[in-house]
Amino acid sequence: MEQCPWSLEVGTGLWNLVPSLVKRYFDQSWPESLEHHPSLATLWNESFISKMCAQFPFKGIQIEEEFSLMDHKIYRSTYTPGKDVTWGPTRFYRGEYLLQNKNTKMVYPLRSGLPTFTRHPIFPPTFDHVVVTPKYDGSLVNILFIPLQHPYCKLLKQWFPGDRNEFGLFLVGSKQKLVMDSHLRKKFNSVLRFKSFNTFISSYDSYFEDQDCLKTLHFEMMTEADSTELNVYYPENFFKFIGCTTFTKDDRRFALAKPSDARAIPQKTFQTKDACEAYLEELHDQFLKGDTLCEPEGCVLYFWDAQGCLVDIVKKKFPEYLAVVNPDKYPKQYQETLTNPLLAERFQKIRKLKKDLDTSVLKKAIHEFLKKDTKDRKEFALYLEENRFKIQEFQTQLDEIAEKARMKARNIRQELFLNYPYIQKTIANIFRPLGEIVDEE
Repeated sequence: MEQCPWSLEVGTGLWNLVPSLVKRYFDQSWPESLEHHPSLATLWNESFISKMCAQFPFKGIQIEEEFSLMDHKIYRSTYTPGKDVTWGPTRFYRGEYLLQNKNTKMVYPLRSGLPTFTRHPIFPPTFDHVVVTPKYDGSLVNILFIPLQHPYCKLLKQWFPGDRNEFGLFLVGSKQKLVMDSHLRKKFNSVLRFKSFNTFISSYDSYFEDQDCLKTLHFEMMTEADSTELNVYYPENFFKFIGCTTFTKDDRRFALAKPSDARAIPQKTFQTKDACEAYLEELHDQFLKGDTLCEPEGCVLYFWDAQGCLVDIVKKKFPEYLAVVNPDKYPKQYQETLTNPLLAERFQKIRKLKKDLDTSVLKKAIHEFLKKDTKDRKEFALYLEENRFKIQEFQTQLDEIAEKARMKARNIRQELFLNYPYIQKTIANIFRPLGEIVDEE
């Protein structure tokens, strides 16, 4: 059994349990619509925390104490990066915050985040309509609103200075943090430009009139600064308002931004799978043609039933985006994106790569090397042999540059012979196809 852990002795022989089948089982999304997924607070109150976590895949979610406030504790739920869980009793655990009364041990939802996406981009078997929005590659901003009359307001305002107005307290957080770190808040303020937070949040006053419920407003924040964390390049700073989650101890409801809302994320609605897929294909074609209004990452699909309940949320990523994120998995698409100037400029990683692929110094060195006057091919061959170590040095430098672009470098010695005595042609062939990527002066 140690040598074959996926086997069972059944009846007359050895039956193999195929690991991929088991993996497929755990990759399944929980069958109920998202609208009916319980909160972690409900699951916690129904069982011990260890029993609750055991309902998810092994080490699928993590719940950690973040703050201790007088007779309350605040817990944060999260997951290991890149290992978001789609199998389990709920998909609402991405940056969810819970408040526990130390005396009664009861747990209550404090901040609701957005649910995790289904792992596989498939359409649910039944739905009434689907809303398609762009998938921006920014930083998720979760702004928790605690009404002035809510019992949490008095407790939390003592511990979190936050932002306040006549409606209540606002905790400006990130995907994982209840209150975002100072460096991210500085970036957030820069995207506000010259507006104060009160001016910014006043655009959404209609969401704060209900003083009985907690609400989380979800924004995507895009910044023009180069980032090692994000893949898409944006030439300017801006926000997009995704929507709002309203929740109490017992209920939770997510609504997309209204088209009339400030900074509302663009939306297209379809009633059938065929119409939606045709639109996605058309959108991808427009992206390939260089339409800057198309987001390089792809789209998000929100499925709703006839009662207005959210059934599921699915990401449909463009192949070019997947290739830039994981070139080893999609080498062909990566090279096509890398050498397409309409697409390359949309991705931060490729823009940075092009800056790093500085061939000018090596080109100049090879050009100087080829200026040696040789009367014929025989004399040129002797010249190359005498300088074989210098040629090898050139080759090493070219290999390093080509490796950054995940390309195979040309053989310099071979190109020198093939293109003799034409210097410019020789250099052009040595640096091809790098020349398709590097901006020539």
